[in-house]
Amino acid sequence: MTRRAWTAAATLLALLVVVGAFYGPADEQDAGTISSTSRDGYRAFLDLLVALGVPAERHAGPPDLLPAGATAWWIAPPVCGDDRRAWGGYGFVAAGGTAVVLVPRRGAPVACHLDPDVPLPARIALRPGTRAAGGPVVVAGDMVRGLRRLPAEPFQLAFTAAEGWTVRATADGYPLIVERELGRGRLVLVADARLFRNVRLDAGDTAPLVVDLVRDTGAPRFVEGWVATAGDRGALVYLLASPAVAPFIGVVLVGLLLAWHGTLVPPRRLAASGVGAPTLDTFVDALAGLYARTRDWPRVAARYRELTAARLRRHFGLAPETRTAALIARLERDARFRNGVLDPLVAPRRVDDEPGLAVEVAALDALVARVLR
Repeated sequence: MTRRAWTAAATLLALLVVVGAFYGPADEQDAGTISSTSRDGYRAFLDLLVALGVPAERHAGPPDLLPAGATAWWIAPPVCGDDRRAWGGYGFVAAGGTAVVLVPRRGAPVACHLDPDVPLPARIALRPGTRAAGGPVVVAGDMVRGLRRLPAEPFQLAFTAAEGWTVRATADGYPLIVERELGRGRLVLVADARLFRNVRLDAGDTAPLVVDLVRDTGAPRFVEGWVATAGDRGALVYLLASPAVAPFIGVVLVGLLLAWHGTLVPPRRLAASGVGAPTLDTFVDALAGLYARTRDWPRVAARYRELTAARLRRHFGLAPETRTAALIARLERDARFRNGVLDPLVAPRRVDDEPGLAVEVAALDALVARVLR
């Protein structure tokens, strides 16, 4: 592959990574989770309940594994997109559970569905111009204990009507929290999930409104919609529908280019050398041959004395660096090694020829054999 082709491949991958970095959910305000401490997350919501002694917790599995009769919360599940089964809590509620769904802003004012059989009421944006300048949003109803005043915010959502639903709380007269029976259970909707984000939980009477809702529905188990459905759709389907799809395609293309480049270059083949793998026997035979051809008899005798001393150190458990003098002193403490027995180590003979070397080697081997008895 030419340098120009490699440059083009690297540029394509970089562009796809950049596209993936900027490609994200259609509504960033609904991207927070109950564990997120960012301004758009909901961790402050969970911390508030824990501080009040409410046994709130996260539910990491699918809704089918929720305890019967429990209260489960879905925070901004992807119910307003193309996947009308993204909620997944119908069976849980129909079996007797209580579901509280904080409806995401995404899709407003387009009609949304929790399930093909459960359409959500249409919504409207409460703009600041619908009330006195600077005035708060007033929340009232049988669910709240007293009027709750929330700070005005552009495009805060409420339901336009609630046909088939029971209105539990209103915002400036529009339905804000509604509920209905579903099978043997209870389904509660909050029109705008952004109400309880970290950035505004301490604003106005937002925190008391949270407490009102929890007091009415029960201790929550938080089920985040994307957690409940990602594994069910399969890893590949989830990846193709996620923001990581562009970098993934880039990596696949670069991998295909590398594979194509590999097929263009023939595999390298080396001629057989005819020499087998070396073995210990081969090494010993070669070393013995070198010693057999040498004429440096004194040096060979000195090396054999060093080998004999090493064998004796190992026998007595001495350190390899123990001096020969210390080894001889250790042996002389035994009466068996007195009267010249240690002369091959203490006072070696002069070796000038091969017969003399043989005599010296035999004396050293006899010493080792006597020590090992």
